[in-house]
Amino acid sequence: PAADGQFGNALVTRLALGDVRTLPLPKGDGSMERSAVVATFDTPGGTATVIALHLQHRNSEAGIAARDAELAVVLGEWGGAPRTIVMGDFNADNRRLVEDAPKRLESPEHRNTLEPMLDAGFTTTQPTLVCTMPTSNDNCSDFVFVTPDLLQEPPVEVLAEQGVGDHRPVVSTVLVATVD
Repeated sequence: PAADGQFGNALVTRLALGDVRTLPLPKGDGSMERSAVVATFDTPGGTATVIALHLQHRNSEAGIAARDAELAVVLGEWGGAPRTIVMGDFNADNRRLVEDAPKRLESPEHRNTLEPMLDAGFTTTQPTLVCTMPTSNDNCSDFVFVTPDLLQEPPVEVLAEQGVGDHRPVVSTVLVATVD
């Protein structure tokens, strides 16, 4: 659960999970408390971690600051561990990043919410600078990021049909990279 028994996060998998717990996230200027689910599972390359999150949705200066604080907690929890997947609703407002590129230096409202993930070394096969694969109405909110020792093959796919609520399903196959 996040805010109450009605809202929260879910992780559905066919794999046997090890440690599963809730990671509380800092409360932003919205009415809802946010959290992430952190779970581990075994792979042939060792233990892997999945962090499923739902970040603050407001695109005000306070909302963006809240997402930054939430991502700082998530990245602190990650701590550089190998074989990590961070996925969920980042509520990134990346629809206007290309046309507003000059404004990005002037205003935090034009900053890419996904930059902390990319700066930390995570990768994704999804476009992060422009919204070409909408996941919620015409927004690109939902992403799957992996550490460099994991591969997304084929690229992340956003299914055309609407999912539960206002989001389309996002499908990603993640493989453990092998060293030759």
